[in-house]
Amino acid sequence: MVNLTKNLNYLNLAGYVLNTFVTFFASPIFHLADISQQSASYQTLITPAAYAFSIWGIIFTTQGIFAAVQMHPAFRNLEIIQDGVKYWYFITCVMQSLWVFIALGTHQFILSTLVMIGILISLVNIVENQRKIHASVSTKEYWLFQFPFEIHCGWIYAASAITLNMCGIRMGAGAEMQFGMAILTMAGLVMIIFRYLERTPRPNYTIPLVLAWAAYGIFQELGDPKHLIVETFSRMEIFVFRILARMFCVGSLLGVMMSVIRNRGMEEAWRLGHRGEQVGLLGNMTI
Repeated sequence: MVNLTKNLNYLNLAGYVLNTFVTFFASPIFHLADISQQSASYQTLITPAAYAFSIWGIIFTTQGIFAAVQMHPAFRNLEIIQDGVKYWYFITCVMQSLWVFIALGTHQFILSTLVMIGILISLVNIVENQRKIHASVSTKEYWLFQFPFEIHCGWIYAASAITLNMCGIRMGAGAEMQFGMAILTMAGLVMIIFRYLERTPRPNYTIPLVLAWAAYGIFQELGDPKHLIVETFSRMEIFVFRILARMFCVGSLLGVMMSVIRNRGMEEAWRLGHRGEQVGLLGNMTI
């Protein structure tokens, strides 16, 4: 009889190995374009500073730990993996590998944008599945099996926004259209942050914090914008969008802080209410 559980664990490991190999070795082996060169050629208002992309180091490191640890007999059957991750991580890795060849090899921006959205959908499925079973997850299990996908999902939200704007440039959008697209995508990211922070009883803090990191990178980048940005936009437009990025970053951090305070207050109120019910029940039993 085929052990589907064991197969899923091997799929997770295979997906990570495939994604890591393609990400770090495909460009020199297959002579693909460098992603930094592509970003420079299609610079957008929402492209963050280069150092912001260092978050990929955290993503690959935490997912590497996940891929190794989830193979251990003590963890491989956990609900957070079997019902939380399912086969979506393998799909994420395959699609991300495919994106590298499409975006850097063929420069098909519309197709690469669709693949990027596919990556996002698969990660959102993991985040949503794991949220449903979060109550039974320990702190250690969260950092090992849940955090790697939340930080990845947050960054892919930002990457999808960048890709959409790059696609607009590729299709010949002028300065006004590019500025409008940048505003709309930032507004969309604000709505996403609200969506994750307003959830009760378990808000998601990782995704908003990742988007705050991306917004800070945008703010820093526009402080010394690339030549292409200076040529395309006026000083006022650059200044306005830089301020918006700063407001986005600060607002996201404040939103997380307020959500933490509110959630703790709700938990305390629930505990007090639960304790009151127990006291009342004991009183009735005494009478």
